Amino acid sequence: MRRDYKFEQKILIASIILSLTVTFFALVQVKNALYKMEYDKIYNRTKRVYNTLEYLNNQVEKGTITKKEAQQEALTILEHYTYSEDSGYIWVGDYNMNIVMHPHFKTGVNIADIDSDCDKEAFKSLITVVLKDKSKTNSGTVIEHKWKKQKGDNNRTYTKRSIAIKYDPWGWIIGTGTYSDTTEKAFAKFTWYVFATYLIFFVFIIFFLSYLKNKSIEKLISAIQFVAWYKNAKGEYVSVNKHLLKISPYSKEEDLIGKHYFEDASDEFMALVKAEDDHVINTGEMVYAEREIEILGENCVVQIFKVPIYDIAGKVVGIAGMHRDVTEEKKVEKVQKEFISVVSHELRTPLTSIIGSIQLILSLFKEDLTERVKNLLVMTDKNSIRLKKLVDNILDTSKLDSGKLAFNKVDTDLIPLLNESVSELSPYAIQYEVNLSLKNNIEEVYAHIDKERFKQIVSNLVSNAIKFSKKGSNVDIETAIVDSKVRISVINYESLIPEEKIENLFKKFTQVDPADTRSYGGTGLGLYITKQLVENMDGEIGVDSNEKRTIFYVTFNLLKCDFDTNIG
Repeated sequence: MRRDYKFEQKILIASIILSLTVTFFALVQVKNALYKMEYDKIYNRTKRVYNTLEYLNNQVEKGTITKKEAQQEALTILEHYTYSEDSGYIWVGDYNMNIVMHPHFKTGVNIADIDSDCDKEAFKSLITVVLKDKSKTNSGTVIEHKWKKQKGDNNRTYTKRSIAIKYDPWGWIIGTGTYSDTTEKAFAKFTWYVFATYLIFFVFIIFFLSYLKNKSIEKLISAIQFVAWYKNAKGEYVSVNKHLLKISPYSKEEDLIGKHYFEDASDEFMALVKAEDDHVINTGEMVYAEREIEILGENCVVQIFKVPIYDIAGKVVGIAGMHRDVTEEKKVEKVQKEFISVVSHELRTPLTSIIGSIQLILSLFKEDLTERVKNLLVMTDKNSIRLKKLVDNILDTSKLDSGKLAFNKVDTDLIPLLNESVSELSPYAIQYEVNLSLKNNIEEVYAHIDKERFKQIVSNLVSNAIKFSKKGSNVDIETAIVDSKVRISVINYESLIPEEKIENLFKKFTQVDPADTRSYGGTGLGLYITKQLVENMDGEIGVDSNEKRTIFYVTFNLLKCDFDTNIG
C-alpha cells in the first residue's frame, strides 16, 4: 500500500520557508551592519581629512607655509588616501562647482562640462545639499547623500551613497566616491555563500536521509527470515539477505549487487522479472505472484511479493521484494484436497440413498408411523439434506480449486431459467414466510452459460436473501440490460452488510457474523462457489448494501435480446 507523505512534505516545505524567512531577515541585518561599518570607516577617514586641513590652515595662519602650499600639501595627502584605501576615491570641488581634484576628471573643469551625466548629476545634487542650508552644514559637518546611478545598457539603476564635508576657509567641498559598490559586492558574495551553504546543507540532509532509509531497509531485509531483497529504480539489487544468497550461485552479497537477477536465469524468466519490476516502478502497485521455479536443482513453488518504496516526494525510488517457498505447504494442501474430495465423494452416494429411503418411508408409511417416529424421520431427512448440501459444496469447491469442475456452456435464454428457479425456490420462501417475486420486462435474453450452473448461482443468491430476511418481507429478482450486458439482481430489503465485511464476503468459509452459521445454517462456501461459477462463465458478481436494501448482482455478456435498451 502506498504511503501518503503529504504531512512530511508540508513539514519540509514549512521548514524551508521558515529557514529562508529567518535567513532573509538575518541577511537584512547583515547588510545594514556592513553599510554601517563602511559608513563608519569613511566617516572616520573624512574627519581625518578635515583635521588635516585644519592643521594645514593653522600653519598658514602662523605663517609657516603659504595657503597655496598648504592646499597643494592637502591635495597630495588626499590623493594618497584615494589610492591607498579601498573605500572609494576622494574628490574636491569648490563652491562654484569647479573640480579641484578628481581621479577621473581634469582640475578646473566645471561640473556642467562633464560628459558623464550620472557623475555630473551626483556632484550637482551633493554640492547643492552641502551648500543649501548653511545652518545645518557648518564647516566640518559630514553630509550623506543617496543618488541613483544607471549601470550598463540594461536600464537598471542602483542606489549609491556619497559623503562630503565643507571647508569654509578654503571654499572647498571634500567628498568620497560611492562606497555602496564595495559594500554591495561584499554583501552579494556573503549572500551567495549563505545560500550555497543552505543548498549544500539541504542536499546533504536529503542524501543523509536517503542513506538512513537505505540502511533501515537493509537492516529490515537482513532480519526477514525468508528470501528478501531491495532493488533501486533500475531494478538492480541494492541489498539482499543471506537467504537469497543460499539459493543463488553467488557466495557474497557484492557479487549480486547491481544485477537484475541471477546470470544463469533463462531469457524468458529474466523478461518476466523485468516486466514485474517495471510494473512496480511505473505504476506504484504491488505485485504478487505464485510460480514454480528451480532452486538448487529442485522444482519449488514460491510466493513472490514486490512492493514499491517511495521517497518523501511520493516518487517510487525502489522495490522491496520477498519470496517464500511454499512447496511443502502446497503438497500438504493437495493431499488435504484429495482427501476431502475422496471422503466427500464417498459420502455422497450413501447420503443420497439415506435421503431417498427416508423420503420413501415418509411417503408410503406415513399413516402407520407414530407422531414421534414421524418427527424423528422428518428431522433426519432435513439434516441429511443439509449434510448432502455441505458435501456438494465441498466437492464443488475442491473441483473449482483444481480446475476439474466441468462447464457445459451454450447460448441460452436466461428468462425461462429464472422462471424455473423462482418456481423451485417458492416453497423455500413460503417456509420462511417471505414474498419472492421476479420483476422482468424482457421477453428473451441470451448469454453463453452453463444452464445448471446458472440455476445454482441464482439458487445460492436467492436462498441467502430469503434466509436473511424477516418474516413478511420481500425478496425481488430483477433483470436489466446494462452496458451491453445482462444483469440479474437479487434484492433483500432487510439485512445490511457492513462495508468492512464486503471485501471478504466472497472468500471461503466467510459469514457476515460467525453467529450466523448457528442461527441460519450454512458453511460460508456458498458465495465463494457462486463467484467462481460466475467468473468461469466470463461473468461478474458484486454487492451493494445500504440501510434500505442489499443487492447481490451478476452480469453476463449479452448475446441477443428481443429489444435494444440501456438501463443505468
